[in-house]
Amino acid sequence: MATEMWVTTMVAEQPRCIVFDDFHWMDPSSRQLMDHVVYAAADLPLVVLAGSRPPVTPTWIDLPHVESIDLAGLDEAATEKLAGAVAGAALESESARWLYQRTAGNALFVSEIMRTLQETGWLERFGKRFRIDRGAARRGVPLSLKALLGARIDALPPAPRGVLEVAAVVGMTFSEPLLSALCGGALEENLRQLAEAGIIAPADEAGAGPDRWRFRHQLFLDAAYGRLLAGRRRQLHANLADQLETIEPRVDAAELARHRVAAGDPERALPLLEQAAREAAAVGAVAEAEAFLRTVAELKREAGPIAP
Repeated sequence: MATEMWVTTMVAEQPRCIVFDDFHWMDPSSRQLMDHVVYAAADLPLVVLAGSRPPVTPTWIDLPHVESIDLAGLDEAATEKLAGAVAGAALESESARWLYQRTAGNALFVSEIMRTLQETGWLERFGKRFRIDRGAARRGVPLSLKALLGARIDALPPAPRGVLEVAAVVGMTFSEPLLSALCGGALEENLRQLAEAGIIAPADEAGAGPDRWRFRHQLFLDAAYGRLLAGRRRQLHANLADQLETIEPRVDAAELARHRVAAGDPERALPLLEQAAREAAAVGAVAEAEAFLRTVAELKREAGPIAP
């Protein structure tokens, strides 16, 4: 099999480590590829690291050469240490204890609470340490991470918040030129503010240029996208699809189809979905091809006959 040949060749000169992050978001064909790699690792100098949110139970989870590590939240001491690192000085013990109880050691929740308290001026100096006021500061912290991220986005000035909403329609990573074309102007200052707020960061994947950015966490993208009204969301997807069609090399049919569907434009989505199904089938991605064709059937059923 091609996958086994590729893995064997890769480890022929030296041991290797392959990282599959966010396994829970993998498409079916990528999961099959990963399955083959994990099975092959039993007899090769190869370490495979896969991170996933529960509940995900791959077929190989109980294999003898596979070790599963459940990552719980930070303990109280680690929560205090992280909070101090974000704030720039240690928290006094009672504040640290409250923070741990509020967040259950969720590292992202801890970081974002500290950022929020800093931005709102609710962190008080207590000697060489910080403390979190027991009144308005603690009452003002949303009870859930989702609500906190939403509140942080709502607190942004209108311009960077609008840029963030457009970026959320593009996806987890986005280029500055594409975003500028969609927003109609230079964005350096807006992107700088979003980066300083800890919401986006320069993209760090291999080959990424200096003008590529990413959301720091999927939950930031979800929070920004979820705040879009339906009409604006559809229009942004339509504008993005129009822009992507002008880019060379052209974006693949599956990506364009996703935006045409989200824009509520079945007439232009259908041929793209059919093309995406053919392309997926041609490379053996049967599950994806079937999903595209199911979407075709659903759109035709909802829209009725579409004029040629």
